[in-house]
Amino acid sequence: MRDVGFRKPSGTAVLAAAVALAARAGPLLVFDDGMEHVFVVSPGDDPADLARRWPW
Repeated sequence: MRDVGFRKPSGTAVLAAAVALAARAGPLLVFDDGMEHVFVVSPGDDPADLARRWPW
């Protein structure tokens, strides 16, 4: 798998999906269409900690 796209995503749902995917696929680079926000999710990251910094 190289990339996953979401149409009109819920920020909370994308975070949950990114955490689940990272656990299986390894570190993920998450960004918006304009690449204004870029975020890395790694296996083992604490979802509560990520949620405090999650830009969406």
